[in-house]
Amino acid sequence: MANRKNGNPATLNRKAGVAPTLNNPKTLNRKASTNPTLNNPATLNRKAGVNPTLNNPKTLNRPASTNPTLTSPALSSRQSLDAVINSNLNTMRPAAPKPQKPAPPAPEPHHPYVVRGARFGCRFGTHVRKLDMRAAHGIFIRGNAMMNEDDCVVGIDDNIPPFGGCESPIKDGKTVDVTVGPDDEAMPTGVNGETGELIFPEPGTVIKDVQLCEPELLSKWLDAEATTLVGGKPALTMKCHVICSHACQANGAARISFIDDGQDVD
Repeated sequence: MANRKNGNPATLNRKAGVAPTLNNPKTLNRKASTNPTLNNPATLNRKAGVNPTLNNPKTLNRPASTNPTLTSPALSSRQSLDAVINSNLNTMRPAAPKPQKPAPPAPEPHHPYVVRGARFGCRFGTHVRKLDMRAAHGIFIRGNAMMNEDDCVVGIDDNIPPFGGCESPIKDGKTVDVTVGPDDEAMPTGVNGETGELIFPEPGTVIKDVQLCEPELLSKWLDAEATTLVGGKPALTMKCHVICSHACQANGAARISFIDDGQDVD
């Protein structure tokens, strides 16, 4: 008797481990380890961490790490306001003081050159004298001979003649009376308290109880101009002075110095 099951198509296909579901059209499309959901366009795009939203035109236009709220009009307005406030604060804030450069040293004042005929005197002398020399060094200013630091020879006919009487308290010697002659120019004897002008003795004035001036110089002329040579030696200027031994111990400011440069002497 024939077995009904053997004639059943459902069972006929069940040969040697053949499952009927393999002939089912729905299952035939399911090849080894093929998941029908993988053929779904929605799921096919989800490969290896691919987010379908990245293909969205709205999201594709968003650069990496761009927050849409950063472009909002409200935030732009706040940024603009902050920029204005910061700008105003920077304007109101006093600028840091710039470091001051040290002032350059003041230039050395120029002292006029002294020539033959310049007037000079001593702090303790009674008379003004004129600088003289026996022979010129060959350099002239306005026709007057320039002089150098070695032109300090004492004598009536030399560079430095005596200054009449000496009023130094340390000079020892016999006292005499000295008269201001008509052609003499005396040193000032005081200051007018009302006008502040120097007081000079008139010609014929007798200056009593003074000693004769006998200059004893301690050196040559000091502070001569080393950058200008006259006869091979530094030139004399209005800055120059020389010290007499009879005066230096009594008063440190007592020295022989110039009253004018002599350049205007005819």
